[in-house]
Amino acid sequence: MSDLSSIKSGSNSSFSLPKAPKFNSLPPFTKAGFLHFQKYQNVRKQNFDQRIAVCELLKAKANDLFLDGEYEEAVSQYEQV
Repeated sequence: MSDLSSIKSGSNSSFSLPKAPKFNSLPPFTKAGFLHFQKYQNVRKQNFDQRIAVCELLKAKANDLFLDGEYEEAVSQYEQV
């Protein structure tokens, strides 16, 4: 899991994918989407309207966190959307 956290933080740790130059060139927010892949795997199998509803709920929660000044947690929620 520490390897995945290095993707999220964008740090240049020992975690690298030499055979995946395209992945390595992606922006950190795109790489972060892979952190939540298993968590929302069932949601991705749903129809479009249900996926949008889940995204709206996550976005609303992130907006509330942002308004409360919990910026780090808000960013984490936004990454899940």
